[in-house]
Amino acid sequence: MKERQILDERYVIVRPLGSGPVGSLYEAENLLLGKRVAVKWINPSMARRPGVAERVTTKAKEAAGLDHPNIASVLDIGEVDGAPYIVTEQLSGRTLEREIDERSAAAVPTACDLTLQILAALDYAHANGVVHGALSPNTVLISYPRPGVPWVKVTDFGLFRALEDMHGDGPHPAPAGGYRAPEYGQGGEIDRRADIYSAAALLHALLHGVPPGAEVESSSHVPHELSEILGRALRANPRERIDSAQEFAAALAPFAQEPSKPAEIRLSTPPSIRFVNTGRASQPVSVPAFSSGAAMALQQASLGPEGTAEVSFRHSCVTESLLRNPRFPSDKASAWSRRWRSLRSNLASHPNVGAAWLFALASVGAGIACALLAAWLQ
Repeated sequence: MKERQILDERYVIVRPLGSGPVGSLYEAENLLLGKRVAVKWINPSMARRPGVAERVTTKAKEAAGLDHPNIASVLDIGEVDGAPYIVTEQLSGRTLEREIDERSAAAVPTACDLTLQILAALDYAHANGVVHGALSPNTVLISYPRPGVPWVKVTDFGLFRALEDMHGDGPHPAPAGGYRAPEYGQGGEIDRRADIYSAAALLHALLHGVPPGAEVESSSHVPHELSEILGRALRANPRERIDSAQEFAAALAPFAQEPSKPAEIRLSTPPSIRFVNTGRASQPVSVPAFSSGAAMALQQASLGPEGTAEVSFRHSCVTESLLRNPRFPSDKASAWSRRWRSLRSNLASHPNVGAAWLFALASVGAGIACALLAAWLQ
């Protein structure tokens, strides 16, 4: 594509942003709204393969149905010279690959916080029947709306699966480099457990600076319990791996907050993975029992008959309202119920705002009462 080229009378290409084996990425502008967007154009040579264009269109439609603060929104699809293009929101920030290269070894709370945001996106997508299939450092973007406050966006849901070379007559376009689950290339079904492996591989790279399989020096900053959790998520056999993003997130949650800092919801970050102190009684969360050491790290745990640990968190997680999109049948609550639940969460996390509203309403009520009394006395 060339600069100033117009696509389907809706978008004008502003400038190229990069290219790779799968396609090229451009910055564009919506001619009707004047809004900047990103356009990913699939390589025409790859798009000419039988069934590729249809698979890309199908996966793009699935991704367009995902609405989550940690997922890059798919806005539109089209075609140029027989090759499909996908329009997404324009994202700022940098890839997780650059973050890994520059940090070398991230602090445990930072690495787990970033991974929890990735898992929040995966859990929501899996609940709605969408598997990413090719999670890698290049498909995760990180921005910093406030200094030291990362916001993760996961991109390209299902795209690499749509371009997968099923017949073995060319290179596999999905990113490799140690982030792909072992079941790729074995002819087996790729399901959500492959995404769990890739998310664990990203956490491994954040903690150690390299993906699984590379030589790692002993890292004293990584707790033994966290290493055990990571090892289970990276099992080669999918049946022995952590089964879901929620299970993985529950195990990582105690390591994501620095002990000296109270948990909080920050308005500039997606609350899908934040914790809020509600002041109510703690709620039990079932997580796998990895070892006695891990049980101690996950607060005082009592092992159940099924090999799970009942863990009481002082802070209740607020993922439920965001991980389920009301447009999907997985959320049975009514619109008013969702609004009331959101209002209660906001008031619990910001009690001063609730007190201000209460004072304002009381003042208005008192004013109305005084006016009525004065009218009656006259």
